[in-house]
Amino acid sequence: MPATYPKRVSVAYDAPMPMPATSSAPTPADLHQLEALSRASDYVELERHARALVERHPTWAPGWKALGESLHAQGQDPLPALERAAHLLPQDPEVHSNLGTALRHRGALCQAIAAFRHAIDLAPQFAVLHGNLGLALLQDGQLPEAVASFRRALELNPALADVHNNLGSALHASGDLTAAVASYRRALDCRPTHAEAYSNLGSVLMQLGQINDAERCLTKAIELAPDDPKALAAALLFIPYNADDARFARLETLYEKRQSLSTANRIRLGFSMGKAMEGIGLYDRAFAAYEEANRLVHLEQPFDEAADEQHLDNVARLFTRDFLADWQASVPPAPALPAADPLPIPIFIVGMPRSGSSLIEQMLATHPAIHGAGELTLISELAGRARALSLKAGAREETRATLAAMGRQYLQRLHDVAGATGARYVTDKMPANYQHLGLIALMLPQARIIHCEREPLDTCMSCYALRFTSGHEYTYDLELLGRQYVRYQRLMAHWRRVLPSSMLIDVRYEHTVRDPERELRRVFTALGVPWDESVLKFHATDRAVKTASTAQVRKPLYANAIGRASHFAKALEPLRAILARGAADARDDSIPS
Repeated sequence: MPATYPKRVSVAYDAPMPMPATSSAPTPADLHQLEALSRASDYVELERHARALVERHPTWAPGWKALGESLHAQGQDPLPALERAAHLLPQDPEVHSNLGTALRHRGALCQAIAAFRHAIDLAPQFAVLHGNLGLALLQDGQLPEAVASFRRALELNPALADVHNNLGSALHASGDLTAAVASYRRALDCRPTHAEAYSNLGSVLMQLGQINDAERCLTKAIELAPDDPKALAAALLFIPYNADDARFARLETLYEKRQSLSTANRIRLGFSMGKAMEGIGLYDRAFAAYEEANRLVHLEQPFDEAADEQHLDNVARLFTRDFLADWQASVPPAPALPAADPLPIPIFIVGMPRSGSSLIEQMLATHPAIHGAGELTLISELAGRARALSLKAGAREETRATLAAMGRQYLQRLHDVAGATGARYVTDKMPANYQHLGLIALMLPQARIIHCEREPLDTCMSCYALRFTSGHEYTYDLELLGRQYVRYQRLMAHWRRVLPSSMLIDVRYEHTVRDPERELRRVFTALGVPWDESVLKFHATDRAVKTASTAQVRKPLYANAIGRASHFAKALEPLRAILARGAADARDDSIPS
């Protein structure tokens, strides 16, 4: 998760503050008093004096700047003051930087980036400004630009521990885990007490399979910041909770005081408390914590259910059996691949989140002929481009050529991801690609698709108990989650009817856990890949796993997660009813095949 860069903040623009009547000019003593109070961190007094001064001197910029500082330090809204200060001090880079950070905290990222760029124009050699810009770019998902900004900041001042930490987060998000580790370690070289860098380092080491070192880092983060919900949340994502464990001694105390925390920290703490209580068998307390955390996220991240339902229906109505057969029959044979350097054959792993897809990929990626690429976003990007094509009629030849080119682009991406491994097969474990199986069949007829299934209530409960890094907004409300699961089932039933039977392979999580060799042999036979005993030792591989299941796939198989929902049977009854009503719809033939 991206770290938070400690810098003064402001918030999004409101209406301008009304201007009081002017009086005599402030004196040097007034400015000296504000500076002294700021140095002493006496923000209550700083606010009082700054308010009095701007009431008497409404165009005195230092007063508005000091008022914004005092309000931010006390957790209050500093926007009107900083807005006035920025208006009065258009050439002050610190004011514009503070305003940019405030906008970033509010999620107004475009405005924040613009404010930071303006500050940098005024003071291009000020390293912290480049660091602040980098954090806004990181939050906006502009990863290469964020990395460049952080690196520019460190060129100007290599001793900035927070910027090293944030560069690590940007590299981590970009998938360069080795470089991320190096950046987190440099942050700790600059500041050995940097709790967040320890937490971030522990998380990425866990994903790299360095379990012991990861746990030491996560433990150190808690020791350095025992009252920080972020440190506790990161540790509890990977380390089982033990009520007698000194590392988690502050959890319940913090949770009792959660109303005084920010919404973000209440959410972190809620999911952590739920996981901890579930781990020691206090299921009612666990569900109450999950429920509160999910409610807070759902309020912040609404889901457009109607639009999503319409989209899935449109997909099914377009990709009928006749439509797919017509297109596939009209596609000219693909040119032969060079024998010395063939592009890989893609294996898509799809399904609902938390359905066992990470486990299946880890098993497959242990095979010497298969490279596990993790969750790639390219198919979703290509699907967006494909929606603009005339698939049904019109420029059929041009559309066919475009789809073929998109398929080649995807295969080249797999080839690049696999790198020097020389793997003949590459997995793409993006669960939501179940929406795009018709497009995959057109672009990549040689692809194989593994559909991961798990008991529906267990799947939904596992989604509900997790805060996803991004997306999956439907998981934060139980009834919405149930309806989404029914839509997913319905679309998968459609794909089974219209796709070639050799393309789609269903795999049950429960079968894999209980009899892995039998299930895996069936999968490899369907894939046409020779059997290799190494796949049964999947937990020993050192490949990186960047999903929430990273800790689980480092262990031998265990059946603890089977029947997870049974511990919450009463609370999940509304969800159970929705799933039961929707089961028939998933088998409904009303959509043309």
